[in-house]
Amino acid sequence: MPLTRRHLLKTIAALAALPTALRAAPAAPVADLCIAGGRHHGLTAALPHLGVGDVLRLRRQAYNPFDANAIEILGPDGDRLGYVPRALAAQLAGALDTGHAIVARITRFRGDGSRAAEAAPGPLWRTDWQPGDPVVQLAAAPGP
Repeated sequence: MPLTRRHLLKTIAALAALPTALRAAPAAPVADLCIAGGRHHGLTAALPHLGVGDVLRLRRQAYNPFDANAIEILGPDGDRLGYVPRALAAQLAGALDTGHAIVARITRFRGDGSRAAEAAPGPLWRTDWQPGDPVVQLAAAPGP
């Protein structure tokens, strides 16, 4: 079957919609957390640029001399914001090491006075949080 202009335009439109469809796909929540060590890394500098809905990246740091299960949390620009709290990282490291994808997204900010900031749907993993720190929800990425 020859490629027609109409078929080409439909394919381009479908490909353009793919990232939106992937973002809209529901993910199974795993945990809510406050970023550990943020005051020692880039969280303070990044706070003015972070917002609810921002997607953050997780990166295993198996070579970390202090914690072999360490998982870095990277901001939208790729700068290190801090880490997943140690107790939770111990539970998630194996999943990341075996290729399971986990999505990290800012859902609210602690102590900003809004109802959304104080409402937590479940346990909140935290260590050294400060008022105004982001709460990050980790969710298992949907499969293909």
